[in-house]
Amino acid sequence: MASVSGEDLTGLDHEGGSEEVPAAKAHIRERGRRISTRERERALQRLRAHDDITKREEAVVRELAQSLTDALLGVPESQLDSLTEEQSEPDAAAVVLDLFGER
Repeated sequence: MASVSGEDLTGLDHEGGSEEVPAAKAHIRERGRRISTRERERALQRLRAHDDITKREEAVVRELAQSLTDALLGVPESQLDSLTEEQSEPDAAAVVLDLFGER
């Protein structure tokens, strides 16, 4: 099954019912990693097109991309963690995937 973003969502329950929290977290993290890598490389290409950049500058861009990804995904991941601890609403993981445009 594919999402609007064209990513493969095989293995996640999309017909209602309980989403598996670990699978949802892994999917969100993987999507974040792919976006981070794509945008980081795009930014580095743009910088290189105008001037040579140093290894340090490249490392700063890489660290920034990773930090932004971690910060943006941290809250939804911790919310999903609380679902497994509290056994909250069974469709909450599905809602999180919906918020990320993944269903």
